[in-house]
Amino acid sequence: MFTWCRKRKADVIFLQETHSKEDSEKQWANEWGGKAFFSHGSPNSCGLDKKGGVMVPRKMVIDDIECLQNELDLVDVWRIKNPQSRSYTWSQKSPPVFCRLDYWLISNNLQDFVNTTDIIPAVKTDHAAIELNLTDSNQNSKGPGFWKMNVSLLEDPNYLEELKQNIPLWKTTGSDNLSDKRCIWDWLKYNIRNHAILFSKKKAKERSAMEKTYNKYTRKQPKNSNRTLPTLT
Repeated sequence: MFTWCRKRKADVIFLQETHSKEDSEKQWANEWGGKAFFSHGSPNSCGLDKKGGVMVPRKMVIDDIECLQNELDLVDVWRIKNPQSRSYTWSQKSPPVFCRLDYWLISNNLQDFVNTTDIIPAVKTDHAAIELNLTDSNQNSKGPGFWKMNVSLLEDPNYLEELKQNIPLWKTTGSDNLSDKRCIWDWLKYNIRNHAILFSKKKAKERSAMEKTYNKYTRKQPKNSNRTLPTLT
């Protein structure tokens, strides 16, 4: 397992359901050969997406996860990046059951720093691994950073009308493709965010075009002209 982890060349690796104990910490740390942090917890787990088996989820655990996500503004980043994909991290042959037991919950503000996330095969386990590739925050590369809602859009009747028309469509798409209410909610927020960004860019582009027209118009006018200049809105 440690050999496989080293080949991933990852900066940080999390292993779960290892059935570790306090008396094995020293041996495992020596085998790993680097910094290792341990948390010996319960083997119980609860999946987000499921196919086959008993379809009734562990509601209490799901509710606790939802509460945690809402309080800390966390999102299931794999689902955000793959809104219409079906992939599982654990399965069994008889009876056939497929479940996404493993998932990353990250701060909603960190979405722009996630380049890719993927579910990949792992060794010596019946679970798949989740790979998360993040942008190096120390790099001075240009690009989107933290997104903040432009609240002035809420006073734009065109924006509100488009939002009113699109939200039911996004909700229907989410309900048709996602089984978890949290994922549907994250899907809605994802689309609202993207729509706000695109609308703001469109509005800025239109204003820029109007400013160019305004400047071009004013340059053609005589200095002592009393003609009324066009108004920018």
